[in-house]
Amino acid sequence: MRRFAWIVTLPLIAIVALFAVDNRQAIELDLWPLPWALPPVPLFLLTLLLVLFGFLLGVLVMWFTGAQQRRHHRQTRRELDEAKLELHTLRRQPPQPRGTALATTQTRLPPAA
Repeated sequence: MRRFAWIVTLPLIAIVALFAVDNRQAIELDLWPLPWALPPVPLFLLTLLLVLFGFLLGVLVMWFTGAQQRRHHRQTRRELDEAKLELHTLRRQPPQPRGTALATTQTRLPPAA
């Protein structure tokens, strides 16, 4: 898996570096309906910042999308921990004699007349 990450990462770094070297000219971004204009910045810097912004926005959307699953996982984990604790306490209790268990159970027969 580590080799695969390097196989993917190294060409990606090379492509980004070539893009940065090839697109050094400064551009001015004018946001037409708004009165703001960015000062001249290199094209590669603007492009990489926008890609980073898109990546972070995607991470944020995925975080909110998985919130319900994480909540369900926490609740299930809590229930599992409680069940393990209950099982541990029941196993530590001495076994009860069989005769007393039958005497404590209720019958479903109607009361005698």
